[in-house]
Order: sequence, then C-alpha cells, then structure tokens
Amino acid sequence: MRGWPMLLLCIGCASTDAPSRPVPSPRVEPEASAPRANAASEHHEVHDERDDRTRVAGSTVGVVEGVRIQGRGELAIHTHGGDAAQIAGASFEVVNEREVPVTIELVGARWLTGVSCEPPREERAPLKLAGMALRPGLVEGATTVEIPARSTGTIGVGHEAREAYQGWCERFATAVTFAVGGQRIEVIAEHEVQREEPLRE
Repeated sequence: MRGWPMLLLCIGCASTDAPSRPVPSPRVEPEASAPRANAASEHHEVHDERDDRTRVAGSTVGVVEGVRIQGRGELAIHTHGGDAAQIAGASFEVVNEREVPVTIELVGARWLTGVSCEPPREERAPLKLAGMALRPGLVEGATTVEIPARSTGTIGVGHEAREAYQGWCERFATAVTFAVGGQRIEVIAEHEVQREEPLRE
C-alpha cells in the first residue's frame, strides 16, 4: 500500500531575517475638545464675543507608544488692580496602557504666554524646577515617578513661581519636557487665570 506524502506545515513562523517593528516617534496632539471636570482644562473652543473669534484650547497631549500625557493646568485668581496671581506648578494626567510599569522623568520646563486670546506659545523664560510627584503628594525635588501598568495617574510638577495677571484676554501655560523610555516629549498645561473685581464698600 502506497503511503501518503508527508507535509510539514509551519503556522505563524517568521524568518529570522525579518526586520524588527519600528518604534513610533513621540507626538503631540491638541487637547481633546470634550469638556472635563477640572475647570482649568475647560478651554475647549470657547467663543469670545468681544472679538468674534473662537478660543482654541492651549493644553496639549503628548503620546509615546502606549503612554499618553495630558496637560491639566491650575486655577489662579487675582483682584483687578491688585497683585498678579502666582503660579508655581502644573498638573499632567498620565495614562499607561502598557503591560508593565513606566517611569516618567522630568527634564525641563518653560513659561509660555499668549495675548489677544491666542494660545500661550510665546516663551517668556525657562523655569527652575522644584520637582515632581504623583498626586496626592508633595513635590520635593524628585525627578522621576513610576506609573503602574494599565493605570492612570496625575503628576504634579513644581517650578519657581511666575506672575500671571489677567488684563483682558491674556493666557498662561507651563510647558514641561518629559522623558519616557529615553524618548523626550514636551506637553503644555494651560492655566485658568481669572480676575475678580474688588468689593465696593
């Protein structure tokens, strides 16, 4: 009786000469337009009737493979005619979609401003950093934090205080450069600066 010819199948085999998958480059995206609970991040396309323009969000989202860092900013209030508000830090929400913990390193920061309702993109000065920490927590000179696998955390970044005075439609932001697995990316956190009228006696 004649035997059947032998067939060898290799399902899912790959050549050892196949090139490795390239690592995507970090990228920066505009802030999502959907409203969020944090008042300082509600700068999504607000219509300003004073100059008939749409106010575009000033915060950004940094994306490194499997990790998203979104600027949140802070809320600051000052009195009309009084001292300017003092801003000494910013918040950043980090979403780690990787199956392993990821270390976020603090590299540097810049103070940005904008006038006439334009997004804050003009650099005023580099910022001296005070440190970073996962919130809730204090910023005490640390330069790295670890975000557990498949989790979301908020990073507080402290820096030297900067004055922010809302004259009409000025805008202010902290731009922070982070390193994720050796890849650097800058993320902007716009601050909500409100001016209140003084109480009349």
